[in-house]
Amino acid sequence: MRTRIISVKLWKWFPPNDDLAKKIARLCIFREDLMFELHCEIESINVSVNDDYGSSWRQFYYFRKMFSTVTEIRRAIESLANDRSFKYFLANQSPGLQREFKRLKKQLDSERENMKTIRNEIAVHIEEHIVGEALQNMDAERWGFLHISQSTPRKTHYKFAGELIMAIMLRNTPNDKQLDRANEIVGILTNTTKSLFSIIDWIFFNYSIDRKLL
Repeated sequence: MRTRIISVKLWKWFPPNDDLAKKIARLCIFREDLMFELHCEIESINVSVNDDYGSSWRQFYYFRKMFSTVTEIRRAIESLANDRSFKYFLANQSPGLQREFKRLKKQLDSERENMKTIRNEIAVHIEEHIVGEALQNMDAERWGFLHISQSTPRKTHYKFAGELIMAIMLRNTPNDKQLDRANEIVGILTNTTKSLFSIIDWIFFNYSIDRKLL
């Protein structure tokens, strides 16, 4: 499939004294952050076995980053939805486009609390008491690796940290249900990111068409 490349003159597309343009520009930045993190998480599967961090840690890192970025995007969309100029813009779209926006936003809102809880526990704060709960509840046989370099700290890696994060994420889940819960969490993030890309692209392209930029 051919890729169409368009020159975007920033002041024309996002006038500096235009509140709606500023909100759209902010959303575009977050959209690229999320897409980058998603690609990095997927591509981490193929890193060399000799890579210092390995596939698992890289995947886990970008997986956690996405929860933070999703939270920022949610805030940006909420700010946009409450903006007077955006409400006027939306009111001037066709009824079908208005319904599509409401559908996408409803889908996005459906996992709000789950996403917020997971983000707070493994992606931002990692509170001390949460770590304590995880240590208390985890399988006594859970283990990981410690790589110690005698020559440089850069080659020393606490690879067991990934197991600690997993223990935090699944601390309230019985051992025989942990795989199901892990898959559920991945599914929550997957469905939310799909909704986010859909709603951001809907907003951006209709904004561009409305202002005769495309």
